[in-house]
Amino acid sequence: NFYGAALGDIHIKTCVAHEVDFTDANLNGASFKGTDLERSVFQRTDLTKADLSGARNYLISPTENTIKKAKFALPEAMGLLYSMDIELDEGLGE
Repeated sequence: NFYGAALGDIHIKTCVAHEVDFTDANLNGASFKGTDLERSVFQRTDLTKADLSGARNYLISPTENTIKKAKFALPEAMGLLYSMDIELDEGLGE
């Protein structure tokens, strides 16, 4: 549990971080490269300049968290859309 913690520039790389609570945490400049974030909670979290490239299983709302200049990679970056009231077309050209 890292609720409200100031963890700027922390490196949580290539590991398992299941069910971690990052609510209200400052993760400015943090690195999560290659980390499995299954069921981890990001609410009101500052992820400015954080690196989530290669991270997986995260669900981060861009409206509830600060993600300015953060790095993400596809296909996992699709998790940024989960909280939006939108429909995604699979783009199969129908």
